[in-house]
Amino acid sequence: MGKNGHKRITLLGVEIDSYPFDVFMHKLEEQMRRGKGTYVVTPNVDHIVRLKTDGEFREVYRRASFVVPDGVPLLWASRWLGKSLPERITGADLFPRLSARAAETGRSIFLLGATPSVCERVIARLRGEHPKIKVAGHYSPPFGFEKCQDELKKIVQTLKQAKPDVVFAALGTPKQEKLIFHLRTQVPVKLFLGVGAAFDFYSGEKKRAPAWLQKAGLEWAFRLAHEPGRLWKRYLVNDPRFFWWVVSEKFLGKVHD
Repeated sequence: MGKNGHKRITLLGVEIDSYPFDVFMHKLEEQMRRGKGTYVVTPNVDHIVRLKTDGEFREVYRRASFVVPDGVPLLWASRWLGKSLPERITGADLFPRLSARAAETGRSIFLLGATPSVCERVIARLRGEHPKIKVAGHYSPPFGFEKCQDELKKIVQTLKQAKPDVVFAALGTPKQEKLIFHLRTQVPVKLFLGVGAAFDFYSGEKKRAPAWLQKAGLEWAFRLAHEPGRLWKRYLVNDPRFFWWVVSEKFLGKVHD
């Protein structure tokens, strides 16, 4: 068991919650009912690699309410190391599920990130699928927002005025996680979740990998083929270290902290 009684495993020095999707949704609902400031992180290979060198990112993870596995390679590694994570739980899959749940419970949502046009298309689709959904607003921070104190203050004020129950942040890693960590004590929100490219997928701005590629652990290859200029270094230079670390832990018992 991990903190707060969570069922957790430790993979390459990172504690990860070990729940099937539906069980996690139930646990998250229970946590949200207890109060505000709940936030979820969804580690993939890129996150694990970043955590080795980014102290601020490690603190975000250490304080997270839930840590659920986004990447299929994490499932493979956990099973190979005899720890077995049961299921992939991605931000892109959580976004529509939690939005539907918000519509059922009367909770309001806020979209933070992507472009204004993408957010508007997301909202239009949500309202078409869930007529009762309450959208408190949306905001698209400019490039470099994380380095500008005035912009960070603007985000806080925007959320305070909107008063959402749930904030979905689609700003990319590690920006969205670090911003959520900052916001959680500044704004009285029940749940913060970083969802990566979920708005782009949901709006149709970008095509998500077919389900069979996702299941095969090849969503990264699909994304690399569609965005080589942005993603080549992540997938071809940085992330391969993860696989060496897994082999090292398996055969040498060495955990790369």
